[in-house]
Amino acid sequence: LEAAQQLLENVEAARATKQNDRAMDYCVQAIKHINTYLPEKAREGILSDLDGSQQKLEELIEKGADFEGYLDGLLTYSQLLYLRGEISMDRGHTKQAEDDLGNAKALCEKLCDDIGAARCVRSQGMLRLMLKDVARAEELLHLAVRKCREAGDGREEAATLRLLVGLCEGRASRFDEACGLYHEMLEALQNEGDSAGVAAALLDLGQMRLRRHLGDTSSGKDVDFAELEMTDMDLSSALQAITDIADGTSKGQEDGDEDGAGSSKSAIARLAEALTAVGTVKMLLGDQPAAVDALERARAEYDNRGDDEGSQKAEALLTDVRRIMDKVDSTSVTPSGAAP
Repeated sequence: LEAAQQLLENVEAARATKQNDRAMDYCVQAIKHINTYLPEKAREGILSDLDGSQQKLEELIEKGADFEGYLDGLLTYSQLLYLRGEISMDRGHTKQAEDDLGNAKALCEKLCDDIGAARCVRSQGMLRLMLKDVARAEELLHLAVRKCREAGDGREEAATLRLLVGLCEGRASRFDEACGLYHEMLEALQNEGDSAGVAAALLDLGQMRLRRHLGDTSSGKDVDFAELEMTDMDLSSALQAITDIADGTSKGQEDGDEDGAGSSKSAIARLAEALTAVGTVKMLLGDQPAAVDALERARAEYDNRGDDEGSQKAEALLTDVRRIMDKVDSTSVTPSGAAP
């Protein structure tokens, strides 16, 4: 069992560096160890005593250390099946992926591993997307969100919600739905205390709203002032959060856990992006001083990083915004033009 668990760690490490062939080799070796430790007939005997309830699980544990070890073996086996399914999906081996993810989910449910089951359902949803079965994919992803919520895993919930957002973005008829999904994502990340995740989600939400405003102005439509102010609030909040993280003052940065550190670095990398978005929305609101300040800081941030491409992108965005502003009369975005 220890050998299988060590190999499980190796699988996860190889997956993290996108070494799928090596990860699969480790996976095959680990499953062989599980089959030696707990042959299929023995697994079936133990599982027949479980019905997915905590009570049955506790009754089995009370039978002694051997049974507790068997349950650890089954949990390790479920994780290996899940990872083998993920690797198979990456390789395009959809039948193997479908079988492994389904078996892993069933095993997780028997073992009362709610988070593991939710993760399997999310991957099943992603598999359906690969197979162009969008309707079924959405059903599974919504189910995964509910399972993550019930299990109290906000980060898994947020990651699943982000997949659902991706199915809505760019479709005008689902704009409000996408906004709602982002708000659910923000709540999940806030409950986890993930300040970097919140900052990134706020920025993404604000940018989605901003793209809609820019599309409206480009087509000569009036912009809803109340919605524009909401976009300004989202983007300004995102910028403040990212600035706090960059200054090392946010709790997420100070915690120093691996996930938090990674997401903090990701958020900081988007500082110039956030400044550019804030500058753009300030221009649409007619707040020229604030717009100029944000856009100059964005360009300086790119320059400080030595990111010539980013600096050129910021300059190009400035040009685009000025072109749009030339078309917008100063009275087209006013409180009096807001929707009731």
